[in-house]
Amino acid sequence: MKIIKRENLEMIKGTCGDIWEMGGADNMNVAFVNITNKFRPHLHKRTEEIYYILRGRGIVTIDKEQQEVQKGDLIPISKNKLHTIEKISEKPLELLAITTPKYDPEDVIEK
Repeated sequence: MKIIKRENLEMIKGTCGDIWEMGGADNMNVAFVNITNKFRPHLHKRTEEIYYILRGRGIVTIDKEQQEVQKGDLIPISKNKLHTIEKISEKPLELLAITTPKYDPEDVIEK
């Protein structure tokens, strides 16, 4: 059995904030993300994502639809959907980003 502990992972500074790649299974990946800035609007041609909000509040935009999100919310994002998320609370905006297939930086298309 393999257990991954976030405190043992290297933090990556991304354009949206701090990212810890947790790993995953054969066809999926999980990352812990601390949003400090607004994501640049982007889409994925091959990848579907799910954001699960762990802490804080934000505004999610998918295509042209916006909605406020908070702890406990789950946001499914289909491939080819332009999306972004922005922190709107004083508390950190923390989420799990789950991707299938595994995250591929080559599949990030910024707009």
